[in-house]
Amino acid sequence: MTRSPAPVLAQFRTERDVTMYLDRIHRRLAELAELGCVEADDQVPCTEEEVAALEQKLGFHLPRVVRELYLWGGNELGGMFGRMDVLDLKQQMKWDYRSGARETIAEAGEEPALLDAPALVVQTDCDGQISFVRADQGDDPPVYTHPDNEPTFCSCERLSDYLALMVEQCADIERIELVRSVEKLDCLAVPDHEVFHLLFAGGLDFGTVPDRVFDFKELSSLKLVGKRLLELSPRLGELPFLKRLDLARNSHTSLPMALAELNELEELDLADNQLSTVIGVLRNLPALRRCWLAGNPLAEAELNELRRELPRVEFMAEQR
Repeated sequence: MTRSPAPVLAQFRTERDVTMYLDRIHRRLAELAELGCVEADDQVPCTEEEVAALEQKLGFHLPRVVRELYLWGGNELGGMFGRMDVLDLKQQMKWDYRSGARETIAEAGEEPALLDAPALVVQTDCDGQISFVRADQGDDPPVYTHPDNEPTFCSCERLSDYLALMVEQCADIERIELVRSVEKLDCLAVPDHEVFHLLFAGGLDFGTVPDRVFDFKELSSLKLVGKRLLELSPRLGELPFLKRLDLARNSHTSLPMALAELNELEELDLADNQLSTVIGVLRNLPALRRCWLAGNPLAEAELNELRRELPRVEFMAEQR
């Protein structure tokens, strides 16, 4: 029997859930549950007391995104990440994954300093890959990954993006590319009509969006978080199917009107930029439903005008 979207989404939430960092994953899982790609009710939440016990064991407070994940399903994360070996709270309480991760990195000839006291290993696999975050790098911190036989690198600027990537990989219904270098982007087939999501690894800096991106005409999501972007290319309008655009943690001071050509854009993350006005562009996005604006020097009057003019849009303007 087909279930309606609202009841399915409700199964991913509890009264404890803050759902600020994982909101996007909740919505995507609801869509995937409707398609029969994931189970909607196989997560087992932790209690606040269990999370506090883990923090006491580790000796530091967990980033808020990790707390949110564990309060949602930390005793059993279910099938949403497939076989991606995301560590639940029970595993974290049973084992000290940091010591093994330090040994692995040291054996590879690297300095394991990133795995000092405030580090939390979030994923391991049988091939020797380790992914970890540091609790002293924010509430939604970067993810560092040590692949087997490769140097450690920053795989994502935000843990929430990393978890979303694994959800997509588990569902395996739309191709997503994690791009670690512009050279890798150049090596993808031209044009590649199978790529629907582009995510750029942490540590890559651009002055503007690489022109090669605009060859992927079928893109539905593009993540350019923390790339030190100063401006957006006027070619954005060449991505007519784009539904989600992440531009958080950059240095934008203005938005090009070309952005208003994205008639299917539903979600736009502009958090932590230098934008003093956005209304001229946002009022021209007919499909926009959610927009993140925290960390920008926007006047309260403009925020009020946005909410008045665009009541269909959910604006997140408070720091998370």
